[in-house]
Parts: sequence; structure tokens; C-alpha cells
Amino acid sequence: LVEALPSSMYLLSKLKHLDLSSNQLVALDSSIGFLTDLTWLSVAKNQIIDIPEDVKLLQSLRFLDVHVNQLSTMLAGDLSLPMRSELVNLPEVESASHEHLSGLAIITCLRDLEISYNKLRFLPDLRVLRFLKRVNLSHNILEALPEELCEVQTLVKLEAGDNRLRSLPASVSKLTALSVLSLKNNSLESIPNEICRCFSLKYLSLNSNKLSEIPRKITSLSHLSRLTVAANNISCLPNDMDQMNSLTHLEVSHNPLTALPPSLGALYEHLKVLLVQDCFELRDPPPNIITAGHEQVVNYLRKVWRGLCTMRLVLTGLSMGNLVCLPHFDLASLVEIRIDKNEIKHIPDIVYNFKQLVSLRFRENFVSMVPAEASKLIQLQELDMSKNKFRSMPQAVLQMTQLVRLRCGENPIP
Repeated sequence: LVEALPSSMYLLSKLKHLDLSSNQLVALDSSIGFLTDLTWLSVAKNQIIDIPEDVKLLQSLRFLDVHVNQLSTMLAGDLSLPMRSELVNLPEVESASHEHLSGLAIITCLRDLEISYNKLRFLPDLRVLRFLKRVNLSHNILEALPEELCEVQTLVKLEAGDNRLRSLPASVSKLTALSVLSLKNNSLESIPNEICRCFSLKYLSLNSNKLSEIPRKITSLSHLSRLTVAANNISCLPNDMDQMNSLTHLEVSHNPLTALPPSLGALYEHLKVLLVQDCFELRDPPPNIITAGHEQVVNYLRKVWRGLCTMRLVLTGLSMGNLVCLPHFDLASLVEIRIDKNEIKHIPDIVYNFKQLVSLRFRENFVSMVPAEASKLIQLQELDMSKNKFRSMPQAVLQMTQLVRLRCGENPIP
């Protein structure tokens, strides 16, 4: 393992690729500034505590990797300001030309900056890096992202997870080319609505923060394919999730959600992953559906969504145990409910408030009684209550004067 570099290395003026990773370096010599043809530099997995200012002179550098070191600061100050080189006059390089210092070139060509797993509290001003595309700031101790970072409008990928971030600047809206944004494992309590102007976003990770909600207009991000908000304090999701036509992966586990929006059902053809584990307050979909897995959850939501679109709710053969989705429906519009084969023991009272209901079918369940309130279904023309647990004909059924079809066979009625 290398602990220090020989001074003669800096005579390799045509060097383009330099990998010094996984050694025991504690510092880089300022003579690094002589390697002006360098395009790729990695000093990852060392013990470096500071990056010399002369790195700014590497005007050809495209890739810089310093992850897993001991950096607490990095290239402090404005990268665009002239600065004096502190290059040492080593005997081996006395005759070396310093013409490359004329004009004080800077590392404006940098595309990739990897500085994760350090001890950074602050970032340098990166605005001068007008070609920067990817930055990994994860696993540091940053408490805020500087406004200046949002001026780097070429950014395509920004990873800032596992820090101490408390907020995200509203100027994030300027990052219109941003495709990947990871902010997981921070202390964010809110996300600014301006994030919805990052129209190129495809991947957004907000897992393990302190969010109580996500921006309602996040559904306008038409290219977003992966959204992860697990392990937060989110109690509801936007109702218009059907607008997210590119969404293929959604994680909402470990949140106090009480219901999933039926609009997710509109995404059934391309939503390949829906993770809702350990949402202990979730009642809709019913627990039996949740434990059955992703496909059953999406199928349930698809059927509820179709019911909302047609005002005909068909949820047959799902073994869901409870009918809990009815609060989503307009009391004045629903005309049909079919819930055969669902292991239901009780028809929710809200059913009897759907005054326009024409057909009610709950065949092959465990229902044993229909309350007097059922007589309010004055438009009901079809009732199928066969294969249940009725021991007598409910009185309310006898008051449904508009009934045309009544099926009550295979009950234990004497």
C-alpha cells in the first residue's frame, strides 16, 4: 500500500488516467497541478484530509473520485477565482515548463464528481463547473444544499443521501435536466413544490426522512418512473396518481397511510413494483389484500378505479374480508355493487346510502343479516344474497318494491 507518491511522478506530463485508490495516502502533493493532461483521477479509499488547491489547474479533468477519505473541506472558495500555485521546486522538476500556468486554467470541464463517504459540512461553489453532470455527496454531514448548487443546470444525477439535510432549496426548480435525485436518510420535513418543475426527473428517492406529505403536483412529473418515500410520516398520497404514466416502481412502506388512492389502479399495466409493507394503519386495501402481495393489491386498485370511472363496482373473488373502499364513491352516482366470494360477514351501512343503487350482489359470503336501513334502497331492482348465512328473510327486503330479481337460495332459511 502506497503512503506517499514519488515526486518524479509529476514529471509524467502526458498522463491522462491516474488511479491511486485503496492505498494509505494522507495527502496529495500540490505538484498534482503539473498533470494538466489528466482526464481521470481517483484517490478513493485513502486517508486524505485535504485536496490541494492546485487540483483546480487540471483543466482537462473530466472525472474526480475522492470517496471514502477524511475530507472535512474541499476546494474551498470560488473555483473561478485566480489563485497562486504553491508548487514546490523539487530538484527533479526545476527545468519543467510552467507555461501551463499561464491564464490560470481551472477544472471547468469536470463531468463527474464523487465525494461520498467523507466528513464534509459544506460544499465549494460549483457554479463554474458548467459541464458537471453527476455529483455524489452521500454519506457526509451536510445540513443544507447550497443555492449555488442549483445553478449547475447541467446536472443529470445528484446523490445527497445519508447526510443531515433539513431542507431543500426552492431553487432546485432550476435543475431542469436532473434525472436522478436521491435524498434518502436525511432529516427533511418537507419538499418544496418547486421540485415539480424538474420535468426530467425519472428517479426520486426520499426514503427515511421526516416528511408528513409529498407535493401534490408531483404527479405532473410525467417521466418519473421510480418514487420511493418509505419510512416517513406520510398519511396520504395524491389522489391523481393516474397522471403518472411512467411510474413503474413505488415504495410507500413504513408510513401511517390509511388508504391508497384508487387512481393507482389506472397504472396497473406498467406499475411493476408497489411496496406497502408495515403500514400498520392502512385499511384500504384490506389487510387480506395487502398480505396477498403486489399483484393482488394492484388488481384490487384497478377494480376500484374502474368502479369510480363507471359507477359500477365489481370486486368479486378477492377474499378481501371487508368492503372498505366505498367512501371514495359519490353517494348519488353508484348504481351497481358486486362483491361475491369475498368472505364478508357484514355489509357496511354506507351501502344503504347509495340511493341510485340498482343492483346489489353479495353471493357466497358469510352475511347473516340485513338491517332496516336497507329499505332506503328504493331504486334497487336486483338483489343476490344467495349462499350466505341468513336464517330468515330480512324484513327490509320485503319493502324493496322495485325489485325485479331476488336470489336468496342456499341459505339456512327454514
